[in-house]
Amino acid sequence: MQGRFERERSCRVVITTAFGLLLTIGYLAVTVSACRNGEANRIDETSGAPAASVFTDYKGEKPGAFQKITPRDLPPPYASESVDNGPKLVPRPADAWPQVPPGFRVEQYAAGLDNPREIRTAPNGDLFVA
Repeated sequence: MQGRFERERSCRVVITTAFGLLLTIGYLAVTVSACRNGEANRIDETSGAPAASVFTDYKGEKPGAFQKITPRDLPPPYASESVDNGPKLVPRPADAWPQVPPGFRVEQYAAGLDNPREIRTAPNGDLFVA
């Protein structure tokens, strides 16, 4: 009885492994085919239609759409000039304060700090800014 059980079990393992292998090969074949044709890069999941471009702004985005940008979608190196789009400090509007529930208030605690990175509170309540 023990031998029959082990044979059946090993047969189930072989069948399960073969089925999993076939599914994996099928999935890879479909994926590779779609990537070669470029179809995987520009698909709208809601309509199934190819999207116009992988590069879009917020106006072209909608739920269910995704963009996969691949190296062939990018311009060649040094095709455009480098730019400096670093951050710029702008003055805070006078009425720009966090909204809080009734009974709470927000006040400015410190100003004029040069690039503060961290605030630590001491056991006595003192604040240290680094």
